[in-house]
Amino acid sequence: MKLTTGRIIGLTILIGSIIFLFYIGIFNNVVVKKAGTASFQLQGKMYDGSAKDQTMGKQFDELAELIKNKNSKAKLTAIFFNEPKEKKKYRVKAFIGATIPEGETLLDSSFVVEDYKFRNTLSAQQTSHPLATGVYRNIFTYAKEHQMVLDSSVSIEQYPRKDSMIIWIPIRKEEL
Repeated sequence: MKLTTGRIIGLTILIGSIIFLFYIGIFNNVVVKKAGTASFQLQGKMYDGSAKDQTMGKQFDELAELIKNKNSKAKLTAIFFNEPKEKKKYRVKAFIGATIPEGETLLDSSFVVEDYKFRNTLSAQQTSHPLATGVYRNIFTYAKEHQMVLDSSVSIEQYPRKDSMIIWIPIRKEEL
């Protein structure tokens, strides 16, 4: 078989794509487990708008900058009050904020403080690039396999680092 320029380019693209997929963590495992109670004290703002609007991203960026500038251990966290499957296409209603570690002062007085507590949750942790998806799919698969019904009208996403995400979804009912 003769290596033509087209084949060399195609092979280069294929190898580059595979390296990129490994880089973003697409092949990393997602760890799903029953997490019990999830409590959060968040400082942030409500967002109610289109998933395509850049305002939501700007809120995250503003909080990330505050956390960095104050050298805080706060973690970006969002509580979504709509179906996870729908939030990419439709309207998003969420409280976008940061968890405030005990003993730390609040980030900025322009943000409100809200306390949230969810009993009996499933959590999933993924350590990879945000472009790597499938975390929600893994949670819903786990719930189905363990005969759980989730309250998918609420989901909590936390970003402890740029390359990791933790998601909690409350369990509505467990079948025995």
